[in-house]
Amino acid sequence: MSRGPSRRRRLLFAGVLLLLVVALIEAGGFVTWWMLTGSPFSWSGAQARRVEALGEVGGDDEAARQQAIQRVANPGMTIHPFLGFVTNRELGDVAGFPITSYGFMGEGPPLRTRGPDRYVVGVVGGSVALQMVLYAEDVLRRELLRSPAIAGRRVEFVCMALGGYKQPQQLIATELAMLRGGEFDLLINLDGFNEVALVAANFEQGVPGWFPRRWAGLMDRVPTPAQQLRIGRLAALREDRREAAQAAAATWWSPTLQSLWLVADRRNAARGAELAAAIERASQARSFAATGPGHEGRDLDASRAEMVRVWERASRHLQALCERHGTRYFHFLQPNQYVPDSKPIGDEERRVAWFDGERSMRPSVEHGYPLLRAAGARLAAAGVPFADLTMMFAARPEPLYVDTCCHLGRRGNELLAERVVATIRRQLDLAGFEAARLEVAPDPLALGSPAEAAQLSVVAVAADGRRLDVAATGLGTRYTSTPADGLLVGDGGAVQAERRGAWQLDVTASGGASARVAVSAQWPDVLVLDDGRAAGDAAPPALRLLGRSAEAQPELQVQGLPEQGFRLLAASARPLPATLRPGQEAFGVATTLLDGAGSAVAARAPAAAPGAGRPLFLRAYVVDAAGELVAASNTLVLTRD
Repeated sequence: MSRGPSRRRRLLFAGVLLLLVVALIEAGGFVTWWMLTGSPFSWSGAQARRVEALGEVGGDDEAARQQAIQRVANPGMTIHPFLGFVTNRELGDVAGFPITSYGFMGEGPPLRTRGPDRYVVGVVGGSVALQMVLYAEDVLRRELLRSPAIAGRRVEFVCMALGGYKQPQQLIATELAMLRGGEFDLLINLDGFNEVALVAANFEQGVPGWFPRRWAGLMDRVPTPAQQLRIGRLAALREDRREAAQAAAATWWSPTLQSLWLVADRRNAARGAELAAAIERASQARSFAATGPGHEGRDLDASRAEMVRVWERASRHLQALCERHGTRYFHFLQPNQYVPDSKPIGDEERRVAWFDGERSMRPSVEHGYPLLRAAGARLAAAGVPFADLTMMFAARPEPLYVDTCCHLGRRGNELLAERVVATIRRQLDLAGFEAARLEVAPDPLALGSPAEAAQLSVVAVAADGRRLDVAATGLGTRYTSTPADGLLVGDGGAVQAERRGAWQLDVTASGGASARVAVSAQWPDVLVLDDGRAAGDAAPPALRLLGRSAEAQPELQVQGLPEQGFRLLAASARPLPATLRPGQEAFGVATTLLDGAGSAVAARAPAAAPGAGRPLFLRAYVVDAAGELVAASNTLVLTRD
């Protein structure tokens, strides 16, 4: 009779012991994750890592994986008889952007004609120029239309920039377009980085630096058996990574299993990177078609210096070509994070945008950019409209670069577009214009939300009554606030408050004309924004406050959550985006996984309110296994004094 309770006690003891062992193992998983990533374990962080891994290998889409494999050997390129290479249109859209019949990214016919009702802008350069058009075309258009010389016309962009392009490809692309009947009112050339950073890859293959990028590989259209084996191994490795990431999603609840997956994935990612590098470096056919004149006795530094001379001559030829065709030409040296003292790089940005290891771009930039800047100064002295943008982010500590190469995020591209157009407008509009006074409106300026910026109208008035919009800082206009902190003024004159308060904003135009505006920012302690995004026909999830807003990490409730997907609560001192992308925790967005089931769950804010009248932005997101947005709640803004 006594054996039953005793057996139950032993089973209970064994169960408790098992739970303790599991708890210890999972606690070890938390520590392991911290050691691997440098940050505490979070379910949203693990999910972001899995989504990132799936994104690298193509997810569940077989066609996408095959395209990714094909692009390792020939990354989306096809040989062009005059330009070296263009994008292979047969591969379909690239990142959602269509490919024109000429092999460039964009929509509409690649050849346009000028007219009194339209203003045609050509853009040449590498991937930074391309992304400026793709991600900030609306900013380019808006800022150009501020010019009286362009206002009222339809601004059309013809993008002939492409990833990896360097001179003389920009020159030849423009010449070819004009030869075929294309017309431009304006040509923007944004380049420089590729001209110094991509020389080494050609040099290793015995190819001149001024030949197109990866030229030896393009000439080797049929991989050798050894190369085919490398490509096959890489395809298998990427398939293994994809299956492992999907398997890890099924055990999302376990920090230990997530840590074990991360260790294995990092090992496989490193092996994949080695294979990809080996494929690119693999010995190619050393035919004359691949190497041309070769190095011509130059070492790597001398080859880079020769490339800069080609870059300088090509810009002079572009100016002369544009003058013959009645086109305005502007040349810009693009910024880069490795130029010394060009931008404050904080810990958040350094984690994603700085690399000092083998094959880093940093040595090429540090050696090549002084040569580019000196050549740019010679171009400007010779009358070429040239602007050096390398220091344009020198006073901007916020994260802008998104990789260890050279590329900017959306905000960085918008700033770049504003600066490019402002430089153009200085010649279009300010030549011979002298401001007698400034008219700034509205005055006073009242800001009722920390989530929205208010645009200042800044009009310079000449003695003869001519009026000119000079809100852009690139036109020489300066904004100085008193007190100095808490007020953000964008390069285009948009004003946004980072805290509640009052300021005096001094606006000074090029030439000295100035005006003062009173700025006040006030909003309630609890501000509910109407910016939710629904899943299908349902109403958007609703995020609301439970308890007092004065608490450092207040209690919240989310209602109307869809049943499927990962549920995340995000917090930031800056407005939150419509879609939460993996990895954004590194850019000032803290996230936590919402616990509980059903359509309504409670949670605590994942970050404390900044205090001193500064807002905390909170928003709930639901994402699927691939990281795509399912739904997003409204934004809740909490502020305490």
